[in-house]
Amino acid sequence: MVRKPIHPSTAFYPLKRGDFRPQFFGNFIARSQEEGTRKKEQGVNFEKKGKMMEIAVLKQGRW
Repeated sequence: MVRKPIHPSTAFYPLKRGDFRPQFFGNFIARSQEEGTRKKEQGVNFEKKGKMMEIAVLKQGRW
């Protein structure tokens, strides 16, 4: 049976998702944004990469 896709608004609700790791996920996004501001002069935009990772993870429906 195909799993019903989760609605984006409930994707971050930790009680419904067993594998939810907010400390990892929050730190990953914050860290990537920090790196983005630090390394912008080097031409590497980590902030965008962090957002793309967030979208990719949400599309997989694991969160």
